[in-house]
Amino acid sequence: QNSQFSAALAHFDSMLKIDADFAANYQKYADHITEAIAGDEPIFVEGAFSESGLWFHKLVRNEFSLPKVEGRLDKLEVRCDRKRHVFTADSSSQWSIPKSWGECTVMVYGEENTKLTLTEMNS
Repeated sequence: QNSQFSAALAHFDSMLKIDADFAANYQKYADHITEAIAGDEPIFVEGAFSESGLWFHKLVRNEFSLPKVEGRLDKLEVRCDRKRHVFTADSSSQWSIPKSWGECTVMVYGEENTKLTLTEMNS
C-alpha cells in the first residue's frame, strides 16, 4: 500500500528462511509485488524529512524522479552496492542509475519537514 516493495520482499525472504511452509501462504503477494516492479506503471513513494533533514528509500528500479516537493532540497545521494554518487536534488530532474551499480538507496537531504514524492519508472 505504501510502495515499500523492497522492504516487503525482504520480509518475505526472511519468512522463507524461517518457515517456508508458512511463507508459502504469502507467495501470491510476493509475486504481485514482483510483477508490479517489472511492470510499466510508475511506483509512487511519499516521504517526509525527519528532524535531521533526511529521507531515504531503497530503490526497486533504476530510474526515478522527485516530481513533487514541498520544502527545500539540498542534495541527493545514491548509495549502491558498487558505487556512491552525490547529485543536485531538484524536482525537474530524472535520474537513471546503471544496473552495474547494484542495489541502491536514495538519500535526500533538505529542510526539516520537507515532503516529497519519489517516482520510480521503468525505461
